[in-house]
Amino acid sequence: MTVSLLWWIVGGVCMLYGMGMAALAYGRTRSARALPDRTLPDRLSVVVPARNESDSITHCLDALQNQTLPAHTTLEIIVVDDQSNDATRVRAQRSLRTAVVAGSDKAADPVHQVHTLPDAWGAGKEAAVAYGAERATGTVVLVLDADCVPPPLWAATLARACTVETPVACGPVRYDVDPERWMQRFQALEFLGLNAYGAGTAGLGWPTICNGGNMAVHRSLIAALPEEQIATHLAADELLLQHVAYQTDGSVRYVWHNEACVTTAPAPSWTAFWQQRKRWAHATRSYHAVPWLCTLGIFVAHAVLLGVCLVGATDPNTLSQPAVAGLLAKMGADLLLLLPASHTVGHRDLMRSYIPASLLQLGYVALFGALAYGRLSTKDVLS
Repeated sequence: MTVSLLWWIVGGVCMLYGMGMAALAYGRTRSARALPDRTLPDRLSVVVPARNESDSITHCLDALQNQTLPAHTTLEIIVVDDQSNDATRVRAQRSLRTAVVAGSDKAADPVHQVHTLPDAWGAGKEAAVAYGAERATGTVVLVLDADCVPPPLWAATLARACTVETPVACGPVRYDVDPERWMQRFQALEFLGLNAYGAGTAGLGWPTICNGGNMAVHRSLIAALPEEQIATHLAADELLLQHVAYQTDGSVRYVWHNEACVTTAPAPSWTAFWQQRKRWAHATRSYHAVPWLCTLGIFVAHAVLLGVCLVGATDPNTLSQPAVAGLLAKMGADLLLLLPASHTVGHRDLMRSYIPASLLQLGYVALFGALAYGRLSTKDVLS
């Protein structure tokens, strides 16, 4: 392969990639625009699916019970225990003060509920969310993972964005990391990029991804879903987002506000991180055409640049310059999206890990893109 051809490949890919990142950065700013000052409904519901979350559910529920809401708005909290084998249910009841009062069959606070998912509903987050949504009475049903902690204005912020015309609203998720652990910083940077990508595409009018652990759904949309789709769509964030955006007359709103950003913990190990991202990669195969193509473009850009780097390594004296130029151009383009996004979620300190994380990301994205788009099976890689 000649040097001139490598320069043409690198130049073309980097130009298109840079234009894409600039567009996403603009879309993210549109997702950060102010919300209309709407009057909140009289009742909001929060469904919290939980499985073996005894260590974190107390923090989640304490934060929910300290939400800042207008006096006329009631927040109904519904915890659905997905047949945990730890103390999740007991701690949820204690946190919500729903333990049965001695000598009475009435709960101390009837607004809040703790349920165990019945066997007839199956198992898993999809079933738990559907079960909770069926029991929710609020005009807006929010979904929050049990290991997430929302800020005080979280429920009000997402609920104001969720209307009959915009029946799905979602917000960013940030990782609470130990600054001394590089693995956690890498995860947080990578996750920040995913959140910013989702906000950017939504702001451009081409919604792609969101996080189902931080979402609001209007009651009218739940009522309109066929019964067999409630479980699969409500807990499958991208499926619901893309269904509304591309198959209905409704729209979606990605609320890129600090008040809508919830905090959770990163994967505890590289193995857990690998397994999580494999699930996400395989979900790409169910995407609508527009988000499928958007995500494919990201994968192709990384795969081509990785290939250029590998070719450059075969003859460093002659072929390394296009590879280095391509890497630097990609890093600069990514900063257009990541740097302002890091300010919103309070992760500016992560940028000191940006260069090594970017180098690792090049191979990581290419590999998971192969899982999503190629014939590579998970059996072909280490589990």
